[in-house]
Amino acid sequence: MGYIEINHYFCSQTSDDMKTCRIFAVVICAVVALVLIFGLLYLRWRHLWALDEARPAYEMIRHHDDTLRVVMIGDSWAGLHQTMMGDTVFQALLSREVGRPVLFRSSGKGGEKSRGIYHLMFQDDGYGTRPLLVEHPDFCIISAGINDAAANLGPRQYCHYYRLILTFLLDHQIRPVVLEMPDVDIWHIYGGKPMKDRVGDFLKSVMTDCRMYSVTAYREALFQMLNDEALMDQIVYIPVSRWNRNGLGINQSLFMDDLIHLNLRGYELLDLSIANAIKESILRLLCTSHHREQTCSLLARSWCQHPLQHCWQDRTCRTGPPVR
Repeated sequence: MGYIEINHYFCSQTSDDMKTCRIFAVVICAVVALVLIFGLLYLRWRHLWALDEARPAYEMIRHHDDTLRVVMIGDSWAGLHQTMMGDTVFQALLSREVGRPVLFRSSGKGGEKSRGIYHLMFQDDGYGTRPLLVEHPDFCIISAGINDAAANLGPRQYCHYYRLILTFLLDHQIRPVVLEMPDVDIWHIYGGKPMKDRVGDFLKSVMTDCRMYSVTAYREALFQMLNDEALMDQIVYIPVSRWNRNGLGINQSLFMDDLIHLNLRGYELLDLSIANAIKESILRLLCTSHHREQTCSLLARSWCQHPLQHCWQDRTCRTGPPVR
């Protein structure tokens, strides 16, 4: 229905009512236009919120030695680890903590969201992390979420793909190390985007029922999902407070100028907290079950006398208290 038809339908022929009726007709047309635009944009963007099914598992190499294997996958926090900190530095740090040989590798793609991080686990080339996972690491550190918040993809999609990542790892008896997402200043970078792009981001946030660029909403949704599905007992969860004295708040001394990526000091503290958490996890996993005390090196207080991989595959070695 066009402007003239609406105007003719609602308006009387008296001159006193004409102005009011024209305003009313304009408002009706504007509302209809906004609804149509919103609907068309939703149809255009709906593929962004598609939820894929889990992909088939693949075979992994089984190692029979006492080397601890750890990988880090995810977004730019994982991608910059080698550049800022150096994988060999963390490898040496963790080896000192656990008293055994360590192999550590990291790979991440800047700007990648949880959906892409999951699919990269099945890719060999480019930024694919399948070559890291096929070595059957004992622990897998995951960095994901900031780009989901920046793209306003919604906590529902974020938790869906994070769940797929965790399920894949746990099904292969790889213990996930989940990094709690800290507050970062997404507005510092995205606030300078063209107005049309910011309007688009706002509309996406409305469609996903989440405040624009809200890291808090994604962090809380993931924490809730981990608790609701009883996954906390199967992962190593590292809260921000373990490496950032400001807690969830931004500590500028640990971040680059963009207030999104860690600087060298930030990686040093993060790596130390990860190394300590993995050590605690191994201690609880291997040396607290009563029926394993006779085969566990309690004097060393660190390692089972059997190779770690054998102990990990033995489900009776996983009956101790929850590992957090």
